[in-house]
Amino acid sequence: MHRTSSRGTSCPPPDDRCRTGVLERTLQILMVIGGIQSLAGLIGAALAGMGIRNIGILGYVGVSLIVFPLLAIVFGQAPEGAG
Repeated sequence: MHRTSSRGTSCPPPDDRCRTGVLERTLQILMVIGGIQSLAGLIGAALAGMGIRNIGILGYVGVSLIVFPLLAIVFGQAPEGAG
């Protein structure tokens, strides 16, 4: 019997990897936002625009200050030997 996750995808019983927790999903979104901001900062460097470069700084410093502690929480909750 297959279970259905919150996204409507079917998961076989021994494999619940398609279900993503709220914290993990939040981390995914924050990491993508930080990556996009960091890439925008590279564009600012090419255009010599300090305002755009500051967006990049927020991406790799500001978002990282939020993401790294959350990653520590997620990895601390992972069962030993998972991977």
